[in-house]
Amino acid sequence: MEIVRYTELKNTKRHDLRDVIPLAKPYTLLIEPSSSCNFRCRMCFQSAAQEKFKDKRQTMDMGLFRRVIAQAKAWEGERFKVLKLCIYGEPFTNPHFTEMLAEAHTADIADRIETTSNASLLTEDICRGLVRGGLDYLRVSIYSAIPEKHLSITDSNVPMQRVHDNLLMLQRVKREMGSERPFIACKMLNTFDEAENQIFRDAYADVADEIYIDEPHSWVEIEGEQFIDRLYGDDIGKVQRQMTGRAACPMPFTTLAVRSDGAVSPCCNDWYGGTNLSNVLDESLADIWNGWKLYDFQVMQLEKRNRENISCRGCSVYKSAHYTRDDIDDVPVAQLRRPIGEEMHG
Repeated sequence: MEIVRYTELKNTKRHDLRDVIPLAKPYTLLIEPSSSCNFRCRMCFQSAAQEKFKDKRQTMDMGLFRRVIAQAKAWEGERFKVLKLCIYGEPFTNPHFTEMLAEAHTADIADRIETTSNASLLTEDICRGLVRGGLDYLRVSIYSAIPEKHLSITDSNVPMQRVHDNLLMLQRVKREMGSERPFIACKMLNTFDEAENQIFRDAYADVADEIYIDEPHSWVEIEGEQFIDRLYGDDIGKVQRQMTGRAACPMPFTTLAVRSDGAVSPCCNDWYGGTNLSNVLDESLADIWNGWKLYDFQVMQLEKRNRENISCRGCSVYKSAHYTRDDIDDVPVAQLRRPIGEEMHG
């Protein structure tokens, strides 16, 4: 079967969310192998001090991962459209990543499996594990194609050439193993300088299956942390031009994200944890999705009260025309399915 380009996935078999709310199951399930990262990019929350985090940075253990997969497997209904083995950290900082991938693939719970990485930690063994384990898409975040700028932005000692060479290695391993997967999509945030954007395209043309320019967004901003401003400075106005006037975020209607400690949120932008609903150690994924906490959170969105939540108040992703395709501002609360058991509603 022909591989769809990564940037075309959102246009494939697409439904208008307004017509299908409420979903019996989320389209997207994210599981976080690690909340740690070996980069400290200036525009990312990973550059924030540890005390700004509600939870410590950590990797997910195999026991917890298997619990999540078992809950997902037991959840009746259609498969998830996508399983993303990543959220806020660098997934390959977890030494069990390829084992997790293989078990997730065997469980057959999603139409496709993908992850996002900076590709700096790829090894021959990991590359073979990605192919053997059935990873469909590897999205690679590039921070600059100018070597000195790359080091400055990532606050790391990892040379840009290593990232390129690691991807070259993965392409070689794919050929040796007779596989077109994982499809490698390299992206870089728009510099608003076409010459610099072209340097990126040229630099990764020989190692990527697709290259694209991503539009910037800011992570949830807590206690004065203005992450994206650190990268764009005086150009921040160019970032804000893509913002719409939308009031309701569609993500809680399509997504469940399981953090490395088992916490569950309907959001993949909330590194802070203000949208956490429960934990897979206490409730199943299905019960969380069909429960009162998520229902109340969805009602808050539709009633345009999202400023009541500390993380939603500091978020702008739902306003981005680039990242958010669905406009659900006119969806009535009555369209939602109320959970069973009014006596459980606190």
